Amino acid sequence: MLRIGRVSEGPMSDTEPLTVLERHVSYFDPDGDGEISMSQTFRGLRGVGVGAVIAGLLTILINLFLGYLTHGKPSTSVSVRDIARGKHPYDTGTFSVKGELDEANFAALFSAPTACAPFDRLTRDEIRRMIVKRGDPKKPFGEIGSVLSNWFSGREIQLLLCVASDCKKVTSSGEELPAISRRTLRRFYTGHLLFLLARHKRMKDSRARAAH
Repeated sequence: MLRIGRVSEGPMSDTEPLTVLERHVSYFDPDGDGEISMSQTFRGLRGVGVGAVIAGLLTILINLFLGYLTHGKPSTSVSVRDIARGKHPYDTGTFSVKGELDEANFAALFSAPTACAPFDRLTRDEIRRMIVKRGDPKKPFGEIGSVLSNWFSGREIQLLLCVASDCKKVTSSGEELPAISRRTLRRFYTGHLLFLLARHKRMKDSRARAAH
């Protein structure tokens, strides 16, 4: 079983247990101080196999976007304990308002009309169609915020499938596409997947060095 480790002694050490959403982003906070700097985001993305150029661009995007939402003002760091404030429109609804796993919404991902058989895995396009269908009816961030949330959501799903795709799915047109299994997607939403991906990459890199 994966061991995430104890939160280091610091501002977060004597608080309530992490929600699943907080646990998810805590991957980027290895020192456990409750704040995720741009350098930590960059190293975290590199740790799961994202290329340096893409990781650099995503770091700027993630920290500026979530930094503002979690702090309520312009910031280049992301607050782990306030990450629920970073929930934005055009999401799957799998994280509740408080940042906990919504089991009903998670199950609905695999039975939605936008998904096709086999129903134990999803492609990027299937996830995107679900998200777009949910839309942004209340528009809490206004029209511009809604457009940005939709774009940001698309990049999130693209990145997830890029680093975590673990199977294939044949579409109704006969095209075979990368997909993510129900088991792996659940690990993503419970906050364990990024730790596992980083561990696997370290092991792979270690074997590659040993071979040379």
